[in-house]
Amino acid sequence: MSIYFSSVTNIFLVNLSLADLLVTGVCMPIQLSKAITLVWFYGETVCKIVNYIQGVVVAASVFTLTAMSVDRSLAVNSSRTSASPPSRRQALLLLTLLWIVTFLIFIPLFLVASVRKESVPIISKTEKNISIETKDVHFYTEDWPNPDTRNQFGTFSFTLVYAIPGL
Repeated sequence: MSIYFSSVTNIFLVNLSLADLLVTGVCMPIQLSKAITLVWFYGETVCKIVNYIQGVVVAASVFTLTAMSVDRSLAVNSSRTSASPPSRRQALLLLTLLWIVTFLIFIPLFLVASVRKESVPIISKTEKNISIETKDVHFYTEDWPNPDTRNQFGTFSFTLVYAIPGL
């Protein structure tokens, strides 16, 4: 196990792998199901958890890539600047802080995610007649207090997770 944490780069790569595995194993199957059927089969609890975790792990991936880029830049330019790359301990502390920040950023997604039940008409055809029935179907939705709040969160998360790291 210590081989995985033998260098700062390895620490960052293990963290990036963990975040990507969470996206692949937890978020992608459920999001794929939702995208294909448009129906939510998994209940209120999974709705809140999966969408929250998706935001968290995507942000963790972005922040980890940013930290890796800064680490490599400092390593290459360490002779020209007074800053030096982080130690293994500093890298672990940085990643711990990174995860805490990502868990905090996406709390609003956890709070607004919900499942909405709607009755939809279903047309049934038999050999002799056609009938219309209604069936309850569940959909994932986000119940924001108002559109401005949603837009503010979108702008905030975009700036923090994509614009700043991109710079």
